[in-house]
Amino acid sequence: MRTVEIERIARDSVWERELFLLDLPHLEEIPESLDLPSDHFACFLACDAGDVAPEFIRDAALKLLRCGAVSVSTWGGGAKRVHDLVDDAALILNPFPTAKSVVITTCHEKESLDRALWFFLNSTWPADNYRDSFRSGLVIVVDNPARARKVREDLKDPWEFTQKQMG
Repeated sequence: MRTVEIERIARDSVWERELFLLDLPHLEEIPESLDLPSDHFACFLACDAGDVAPEFIRDAALKLLRCGAVSVSTWGGGAKRVHDLVDDAALILNPFPTAKSVVITTCHEKESLDRALWFFLNSTWPADNYRDSFRSGLVIVVDNPARARKVREDLKDPWEFTQKQMG
């Protein structure tokens, strides 16, 4: 497997999070470890997973959760299926979550990419157990370099992007 580089995009000064991008050709290339500046993070997973085998999605979800993803938003074709498999993976790792330890997941299959990214920036919060160590946001774009360029451009100034989406 090739070395995966996480690209720092910006600092979101409103929510005090560092924002990163991981542009991957395949979902299976999500690494076993991520070099992020906080123990816990929000993850936005943009992929068209309609034809991806469920075991690959679940394995990717397990990797992300083990790396510290405690808020996962899914977007793209098959996002509902990806969302459900992330929930399954979370229960594998923590079969008895509490309100303070649950992994929060959201699905944005029917929304535009811009609207889903706005949600990611402004509405992703962890459960109480993770609040003190939740200072990063990671956008993963799978198999779509044009989409990765758009995300990179949109998120280089999170405040401006948010204002533009609000109208």
